[in-house]
Amino acid sequence: MKCFLCRKYHTVECTAETKDTIRYGVYAQREDSEPLDPSCFELDVRKLRGMDKDLYYKYLKEAIEERLLDRGILEKIDIGGSPELDYTSVKLYAADMGKIDFYGRINAIVEDIDKLILGLKPEENDASWFRKLKIEDKTSIVSSILRMLFVFVCIPPMDSRGSSTVYVLDDNVLYDIDEVVLRVVGALVEKGLARRSLEREVEAALHSTTRIASWSQVDPWDRLKLKNGVLDLRELKIIDGTDCCFRYKLNISIKDDDLKEIREGGYRVEDNPIYRYWRSHFDDKNWRYLVSGLGVWLAPHRTKLISFLIGPTDAGKSTLLRNVTKPIEPIVAHVSLRNITSYTFGLEDLIGKHINVYTERGETVLKNLDLINILVGEQDFISVPRKFKPGTVMRSLKTMFFSMNDPPILFEYGGETLKAFLRRLTLIEMRKPEDLKPIPDLTVDPVEAFKFLLWCRWKLEENEWRIEKMEEEEMQDYLVSMANTALRFLESEYVIEDTRGRVKGTDLYDAYVKYCNGKGVTAMSLQNFYTVVATKYTRYEKHGSIWFKGIRLYGER
Repeated sequence: MKCFLCRKYHTVECTAETKDTIRYGVYAQREDSEPLDPSCFELDVRKLRGMDKDLYYKYLKEAIEERLLDRGILEKIDIGGSPELDYTSVKLYAADMGKIDFYGRINAIVEDIDKLILGLKPEENDASWFRKLKIEDKTSIVSSILRMLFVFVCIPPMDSRGSSTVYVLDDNVLYDIDEVVLRVVGALVEKGLARRSLEREVEAALHSTTRIASWSQVDPWDRLKLKNGVLDLRELKIIDGTDCCFRYKLNISIKDDDLKEIREGGYRVEDNPIYRYWRSHFDDKNWRYLVSGLGVWLAPHRTKLISFLIGPTDAGKSTLLRNVTKPIEPIVAHVSLRNITSYTFGLEDLIGKHINVYTERGETVLKNLDLINILVGEQDFISVPRKFKPGTVMRSLKTMFFSMNDPPILFEYGGETLKAFLRRLTLIEMRKPEDLKPIPDLTVDPVEAFKFLLWCRWKLEENEWRIEKMEEEEMQDYLVSMANTALRFLESEYVIEDTRGRVKGTDLYDAYVKYCNGKGVTAMSLQNFYTVVATKYTRYEKHGSIWFKGIRLYGER
């Protein structure tokens, strides 16, 4: 990149020592590159009028991040308020705001912003003096006030395609900078003290003067942000957690006594409503599989587990998942297997989440197993294309959990990809009790549901973090026998590939059922069968019936 002030090319070498702080890319790699120099930065922001301020602040901030310039340069650019202004009233106001929650503080500041500005010049009768200032002076004052009232944190990008992001840090939670800047500047605009262009200037100033944090401190696997503090998932204790920050806050609290009861093994899960409502839906073996599958949700590490909950319609699968996800909803994504494997932008909704939970509707088709494997831990970071936005990267998920009525349709018989998938997979079979009396809109107290998840996590630790599930060969035989029968039928002597061939869907299905009966295996449903056939042959409608071309039954012309 050519410096737009001195018109020289600069090479920036990466000085990072760990992967958490590494900066990808350089400004330029050219023979005529020259060292970055403080003289390349205009210290009088009032002379920047007409220049590309976004580029200036970005360039300056990156130089500071790389420690190529001393942070003292920042003090010359933005000294935190003009010396002729008295910020004592703002500091006192900040002290009074200390015990008010984040959004309450914003609301109060929006209402009092003109009073805060008037307090900078107590000799004035009103805040009209602020209206007469140049935009760079307004920027300096507003950014100084905001830094006294809030803590701003800059998170560097995870790769060269991204850009650093500035957040507002409050009680270990990261909020979008717009939550503050747009509201405060909006109040100034409404009171006739500024124009909307001040928003961009204030944000740029905050970008250039904000302390840097590492991605390793953001949303750690082994901690959860609750209403009443940070939960250490290794020790099951509430801690202060000042060394980490979160982009979410769970809307629940849990008592120390409840945590102690769980971690010491004294919790009576039989009294928990999740247990009472759903224990009868599983035999002993599949109940253990379920407990393991849910236990990894709050494990203090990534487990590379994919769970399939399979059971009949109206057995309560979706109701169970709705209730156990409710207490941790901010860290849960809801993306279908179809969107994950087939939709170009299907991964976008997974960004920033720990877990993906989805109730599949209709037939479930398993393809692109490589991508599914990667999502739960083949590598730490995954490239994600985004709609109408530049691509980015996301951290791989802790686990994924899907429910479905029938076993998924599998399109691979063997190979390393399938083996890797089976190592990650657990199949959990759910039954519908004969005496089941459905309860409409059944809702469990989120705190009780959270305790159940913590108990599942404790059971997993008690089992030395060993996940109970079917053997891999048993799962493969199960999936093949239940889901690959259609593919095997299409490769059998019952059918012949013929570019001019045509066959009615119901006739083809009748032949398939005959094939399954002869092999002693269960035939899949008509709609699932059509889904499989359509992956190999063209499906079309004729006189209200489904037909396929490119294939015919043996003995027919």
